[in-house]
Amino acid sequence: MSQGKLHIVIDGYNLIGVLHRNLYEERERLISKLIEYRKHAGHELLVVFDGWSSDKIEAAFSTEGFSVLFSQTGETADNLIRRLIGMRKRKLVIVSSDKEIASFAWAHDCVPITASDFLKKIEVPYLSKCTVSTNKGDNYKQPTFKKKKGNPYTLSKKERAIRAVLEKL
Repeated sequence: MSQGKLHIVIDGYNLIGVLHRNLYEERERLISKLIEYRKHAGHELLVVFDGWSSDKIEAAFSTEGFSVLFSQTGETADNLIRRLIGMRKRKLVIVSSDKEIASFAWAHDCVPITASDFLKKIEVPYLSKCTVSTNKGDNYKQPTFKKKKGNPYTLSKKERAIRAVLEKL
């Protein structure tokens, strides 16, 4: 990835999980914390939430460099993320713990980062009050890479891309 700010698309419910008494409060807390992170890091952030079970139809909130988007009625956040990847004009970093989204991102020259890796990298002070789903039930498994030829100490192209993004967060 080139130097400068990253363009990050975040699956919001992957960061907060869905087992909360008040999802609205958790979502608002996450948005506040990500706005703070945006101020410090300077990266462009787009947070996507499922809106298919509500009356929201791609309702959006936006401030400089930070946007929140809800999926349309009948559409999941994953489908909206796939659409955004397909419409992109630049390389994106996709924060999602979904294995299918990670595969789709790689296929479209984007770099996927797991929600837990993203939270670890941006450090706890920004998201100290957000709870994170890191249990074994997450629908994401770190991709396994085929045994490669050549120097075993050289990282694969995918591994180098993930490290480069994590270093910039």
